[in-house]
Formats: sequence, C-alpha cells, structure tokens
Amino acid sequence: MITSRPPTGAVKSAFDFQWDSSYELSDRSADGNREFQFSLRYFGSADDDPTVADLIGSLSDDSGLPDSRATWHRNYTPLAPWVRAHVLKLAMEYGFVGGEPTDPENGQPNPPTQSRLWEIWHEEFSDELRDICRDVATELVDLAREEGIPAPDNVFQPEDKQNASKRSETRLIADTTKEVWQHAKPFVTEAFFLKRGDNAQIHENAFWEQHAFMGVRKHMFAESGADSFYVDSTRDRTPSGSTHRWQIRKLSIDEMRRQHRRTTKRLIERARRDGELVGKLWAAIDVTKGAPFTGEMATDEEGNVVEPSILGHRDGNYYHQWASIQIVGMDVPLVLDAIPRVR
Repeated sequence: MITSRPPTGAVKSAFDFQWDSSYELSDRSADGNREFQFSLRYFGSADDDPTVADLIGSLSDDSGLPDSRATWHRNYTPLAPWVRAHVLKLAMEYGFVGGEPTDPENGQPNPPTQSRLWEIWHEEFSDELRDICRDVATELVDLAREEGIPAPDNVFQPEDKQNASKRSETRLIADTTKEVWQHAKPFVTEAFFLKRGDNAQIHENAFWEQHAFMGVRKHMFAESGADSFYVDSTRDRTPSGSTHRWQIRKLSIDEMRRQHRRTTKRLIERARRDGELVGKLWAAIDVTKGAPFTGEMATDEEGNVVEPSILGHRDGNYYHQWASIQIVGMDVPLVLDAIPRVR
C-alpha cells in the first residue's frame, strides 16, 4: 500500500510517501505462522537526490522477525538489518552496496563481508524469508520508478554476470592463495611436520601448500583438490588425494594442536614486532563445522546417531565440529587453538 501526501510548508517537497506491506512467515518457536509488516516512510525535498538504496535504508519491521539465533553470540546482529542488506543486494542486482547492516552497539555503518552475507542468506534465512526479500526488493524498485527515483534496470546488467562473477571469484581465490602461502610458508614449514620415511620422494612443503590450496575453497575435497592443485602448481610432483589424506591422518589431534600453536606463536611475535596485536585485544570462543557428513554413521536401536565426533546441527545435517578460541575484531580472526567437539 502506498500513501502520498501533498507538500506542506515553505519547503518544496518532491518526495513524501508511505509504503506498507504485510507478509506471513512460519515461526518455529511459536509452532505456527506469524504476520509481520514492512513499513517505509520517506520524505525528501526537491534538492535531495535519493536512490533506491535510500528507500531500503528507511525500511522498518514493526513486529520483529522470528529469530532462533543466540543473541549473546559475538557475531549476532538482529535479522532486520540483514534483511535490508539482502533486499538492497537483490535490488541492485550486481552485488552488495551501501552500509547495511549497522553495528547494533553504536549504529554506525558496518558493511559485512561477502562470506558473512552468504552464510546469513543460505544458513539463517528460511526459503520463505528469502522469497519475501525478493518480493520486497521488486516492490521497492517499482515504487522508486513510480516516484521518479533512479532504480536499476535489467537492461543495464551484463547478460552473463553470474558466470563472469564466478570466474572472477575463482581467479581471486587462486591469486590470493598463492600470495598468502608465500607469506605463511616460513612459519608453516618450520613448525609443521609429517611422519614420513627417509626415502620420501615428494617434498613435504608440497603437502602443506596443497593443504592451503584446498582449505580456502568451499566444497573441495582431497581427491578432486589434489588434481586441481597439480594443474595449478608449477611443481613436477604433487601428492595424490589418497596419499595426502593418509599422511595427514598419521598425525594425532595433540600433535596437530602443538604444531598449530607453534605457528601461531611465531605469527604473534612477528605481528608485535611490526606494531600489531598490541594493547587490549578481544578473544572469543566459537564453534565451527565442516562440510555435511554423508557417510554411514553408527546408530542405536532407536535410530539415534551415536558417532562420538559426528554431531547433529539445527539444519538437520551432521558435521564434524570444533570449538576454537580466537582473537577477533580484525579483518581475519586469528585462531589460537581448536579442539574437536565430541558427544
């Protein structure tokens, strides 16, 4: 519903309208459906030059969105700013623009990373809420055009922007991985080791470089990852996927943790030498998970999974999970230590 008001007072008003729209969304905590409403009240003078981003920034949710996330978590931001961020992303079509969501503590613009946007969209938003975001974005773009406010149009977007975006992302990951590995190599190769025989023919550094290559890519596993690394690498010989897994499995959890802590200690020493990681720092305990486990799992007589290290998740899948302590508040968290979660 759109309500326009005639201009009042001495100031010429070019933009003065109100928009309301109601939606029904399943609420698992209430075992039913809840109706909530998005509202928009926008006023601007003739001297203003608003965009569709300004309209989306004025959106408000008058009844609250169902949210099952832990409010105490360090990464918690209410759902409403995330909804506005994704509505803006959908409206602009070619990606995230602007300063939503805002920092809940001080209200200042705090743009999220692309990976965090992806996580919220795919892991926290339901199918219903994603559809609602699309509807709201479409309605607000139409509203902007009706009111004479510039809005994006499909005709100005590249036809193959999705594939081009994927190719650009793949190239960026490859280039960044090589750069990061060159910086990390002295720290990793000095602290990490494998239990191999004296007659080993593939240099040990190839294992760690291959591990870094696979670790920064989503849904890449040892078999396919080893083949991809061989193609990308300039090395004459690289480990096969089965050899890579076998060598890594020889290390115990305690050995992995000791190697990781030695590397982290050197990183912190270097950072402090360069004037970083000094003064007051924030540390957080967090839980992370790997890719969904799709193999066979041991169950009891009632069908409940009893695997000690494969745990259920609220999304219905099972994962290997780790508890970690990390220094936060920087561009990339620094993981100090991590241990597997067990049943």
